[in-house]
Amino acid sequence: MVGRVLGFAWLAFWLWARATQGQVPLRTQVALAPQAGFLWQHNDEIKHLGCHPVGLWASVAPARWAAAPGLGAYANGRFGLSVGWLNFRRAELGHALPVLVYFENAAPATRTWSLFYRISAGVTWLSAPFELDRNPLNTAYSAPLTWAMQGRIGFERRTSGGFWQVGANLTHFSNGGFRLPNLGLNLPAAFVAYGLGIPTQRPYYAVADTAPLPSRHHLDVTAGFGGHSVQTWPARLYASGLGRLAYRYGYARNADLALGLDVIHQGSLAEARQVLGRPGAPIARLAITAGHEWYLSRQVALSTHLGYYLYNQLPVDKPFYQRYGFRFAARRKLSPAVWLRAHAGKADLIEYALTYTLPLKP
Repeated sequence: MVGRVLGFAWLAFWLWARATQGQVPLRTQVALAPQAGFLWQHNDEIKHLGCHPVGLWASVAPARWAAAPGLGAYANGRFGLSVGWLNFRRAELGHALPVLVYFENAAPATRTWSLFYRISAGVTWLSAPFELDRNPLNTAYSAPLTWAMQGRIGFERRTSGGFWQVGANLTHFSNGGFRLPNLGLNLPAAFVAYGLGIPTQRPYYAVADTAPLPSRHHLDVTAGFGGHSVQTWPARLYASGLGRLAYRYGYARNADLALGLDVIHQGSLAEARQVLGRPGAPIARLAITAGHEWYLSRQVALSTHLGYYLYNQLPVDKPFYQRYGFRFAARRKLSPAVWLRAHAGKADLIEYALTYTLPLKP
């Protein structure tokens, strides 16, 4: 569900920005954003944790992290760092201190409000993890340090010295199944932000590179691994492996479409053998995937994949899964990646992967 919301938000903004391309003065931006929302009770096992968290975000986007003007619809984008404080207003959940790296893009400046969006990823510290003897009611998270993702969309109005933003965001905390319980926290919220734009002496275009790409067609060979816990006590950690073969087509300077095959070896399915009474069933899965890679810069690509199992002898999950994450050194032949694999709203594991890219033809 989180992936669908972010995907539709990105598509809506992309269509808007393609129709109204433009550029804004290059400034370092600093902003404060209070927010208020609620805990999305996406699972019956966290119904008892209903609450209305409040928080405050501080962000800075240096001018030297701005995108290059040749990126078309993304020319107004910039990278930044955001630090937050969230109070869940419930003793079982405590509070959170997230630190996120984000990419934000806004439509060209006008005298009225312009559409903008932000995609963030990072880590968060949570103050009240599950403990069997001291905090048994917290079924949402058990690790004090977890992954954090946030999508934000809204409207922005720029003034002579700063800007206002109003909108909504969705924040997700999860450890990717590394430790249980891990039902995760999903926090929809409304926010209001005010920021200042600090002029720079000269523009910097250090992040993105607009040089022509050598090829639009690529073949990716990927190997990866991860860890996954199952709901036993004490929780047991199983290894997971990934083999992936994918074709990528660069339909734009900073975006690729991908079609691939995944071979997944998930050690935790050994537990499912006993539950389903099939001790000899293979624990490997074969899936076909379709995906998109969006180059936030020449070095970092945001990956989103949707997979469907063609071969799965232990159907303990939904037939579809999603993968979100980042690939680094994305224009090089060898590129590491960090991905989160999930079935609908359930995060399964964090995958650490290495991809070898072979250009096929210009």
